[in-house]
Amino acid sequence: MNEGAQRLNFVSLMDDVEEELKKGGGPFFLGKELSMVDCMFAPFLERMAASLPYYKGLPIRRQPQVCVPPPRGMRSVGCRSASLLDRYSRARHMKRATLHRLRTQVSRMVCLVEVYARIDNVCPLSFAPRYVTSSEQKLCLIPIILGFSIQWPNVEAWFLAMESKPSYRNIASDFYTHCHDLPPQIGRCQVSGPEAQAFADRIDGADGRAWRLPLPPLDEEPQPLGGFGQDEDAAKREAAERIIANHKAVVRFAARAGGGAGFPPVSAPLSDPRAGVFEASIPQVDAALRHTVHALLVGPDNALAQPSEGLESPIVTASLGYLRDRISVPRDMGAPAARQLRAHLNEVIERVGAATVVA
Repeated sequence: MNEGAQRLNFVSLMDDVEEELKKGGGPFFLGKELSMVDCMFAPFLERMAASLPYYKGLPIRRQPQVCVPPPRGMRSVGCRSASLLDRYSRARHMKRATLHRLRTQVSRMVCLVEVYARIDNVCPLSFAPRYVTSSEQKLCLIPIILGFSIQWPNVEAWFLAMESKPSYRNIASDFYTHCHDLPPQIGRCQVSGPEAQAFADRIDGADGRAWRLPLPPLDEEPQPLGGFGQDEDAAKREAAERIIANHKAVVRFAARAGGGAGFPPVSAPLSDPRAGVFEASIPQVDAALRHTVHALLVGPDNALAQPSEGLESPIVTASLGYLRDRISVPRDMGAPAARQLRAHLNEVIERVGAATVVA
């Protein structure tokens, strides 16, 4: 079975899960009360909700509106989207696989129309068909997530109901942790296609926005965090408390960035229990983490108006980046707190770098 058929089969199974939740009256599988069925489904749905968008571009909780490269030979975005929409309107009797492919094409073309409309500063409804220039084609080679919609509302309601339980919140992981602890367990996983790459960049903080201050609104994140019931200030305080509570060990852990890999090596790229510690960097790492905690509690503008003297940007960048990429949820803290800490570590890295350039 090829990947396209597997995808359609999985979507069909998720439709069945959606229907079962609907029949039960929700939000749980057997109605209003949590049951063993929910406990059995939870670890699988949680892992799939994280890993399938990252590796296959197939989201469960939210469907992105993604700008992807236009099909080869496309002459006019407006004309092609109009043709697809006309076919879509006559698609009642198509086979399920054909209808799914057509629906995917329509979604992509609508996204392209919205992107070009934004560039032209016109209303998408008044968008006129025109030829695509080479510069526009280059723009569309960069996947862009424009927003999210929910394809399986009862599944999303189930997730929110589970996250309303303190016992579940305390053991729930985040997308980043799931996506990076999966390959060491099952073998190499490959990001497939532009939609998956857009998700992977967003989850990894590699899109230039996800792990940067100010953070995007929660409803724009690939992983919905509203169900955790923790506001941003509470998440910042949790992140600060977790560093303070174990600060000596955290400092030494971050100082591994310059200490060299351990031997023998381990299979997990982000895990190296035998890595050496760069002892000479510890004072700088300690100072940088104090700035991070201060920024979490009073804001970066107040905490980082004057970074400590003697901080070297390469050491701060390497050590805080090493720590940032290895924050594990829920081992170290909850998902909302991890989101805040990663962004504040990046903020300290950037502020120290800027201060070094000025000096």
